[in-house]
Amino acid sequence: MVAITFAHNMSDTNAERGDQRFDITTYGIFIFLVVIWGAAYYFMKQALFVFPPLHTALLRIAIGTIAMTPFAILHLKNVEKSKLPYIFLSGFLGNGIPAVLYMYAMQKVDSNVAGILNALTPIWVLVIGFLFYKKRVSALKTLGIVMGFAGICILFLSKGASHENSIFHAGLILIATCMYGININVIEHKLHDVPSKYLWSISMLLVGYLYLLILLIGVQGQSLATLPLFSKEMMYIIILGVLGTAFSNLLFFMLVKRSNANFASMVTYIMPIVSIAIGFAVGETIMWQSIVCFVMILVGVWLVKKKL
Repeated sequence: MVAITFAHNMSDTNAERGDQRFDITTYGIFIFLVVIWGAAYYFMKQALFVFPPLHTALLRIAIGTIAMTPFAILHLKNVEKSKLPYIFLSGFLGNGIPAVLYMYAMQKVDSNVAGILNALTPIWVLVIGFLFYKKRVSALKTLGIVMGFAGICILFLSKGASHENSIFHAGLILIATCMYGININVIEHKLHDVPSKYLWSISMLLVGYLYLLILLIGVQGQSLATLPLFSKEMMYIIILGVLGTAFSNLLFFMLVKRSNANFASMVTYIMPIVSIAIGFAVGETIMWQSIVCFVMILVGVWLVKKKL
């Protein structure tokens, strides 16, 4: 999700200096984002009952892009042309490729496990920054990294090999969150002067319309014309594209402007709780080890993001 990528970036200083209004609207936006992003993994699994994983991902991104296109056209004139290659790269790293990985992963991974694993993104941001951008990593942040990945190992060993989950498919989510980490470092080092409101819309243009073209031409023996577009499962994909991608990104930017970056980033910490709750409600097995791992990962993320 590109929304989650920007949720962890927070590099727009103008947004951080916004007019802070902690009113009912601000908290309403916060709750909506927690629910829609936390429920996204359940919607993915529901869509997969009818749609192939690749087509589900392509549809989701294409629909989200179409919804965001008016904003992208409005913002294009405000961005230097030299920045566009990096912005489009950000679209693939922060949304396009992870969307495909998530859809294949959700075939064999419970929604609550997916939500827990997604919380690793800030840890990947620090690891990628250390490996490729020579960022300093303190002892406290190192402890956070160790705790986060220890939580993954325990999660995989306790549940990853069960009949509901596959270590390989859970690994696809790890790759996706790693790509989020790469993307955030690209944004920080190449696009730090581009406001988030431009990034979230323009970055989707190339990947979204490329995916739409693939759907129109056809892939894996099916095209847009042969898919069950008037099914209940299609509604889940529309929700993912319009609400979970386009509208939620707009709301997230509004949340940062109305509150501050630190408050807005709490969305991505709380949303796994929604994923776990939905998983429990629909009959997924919630093992105590999963909760322990979730706590370990959250503590690790807190240590990684803690200002010394």
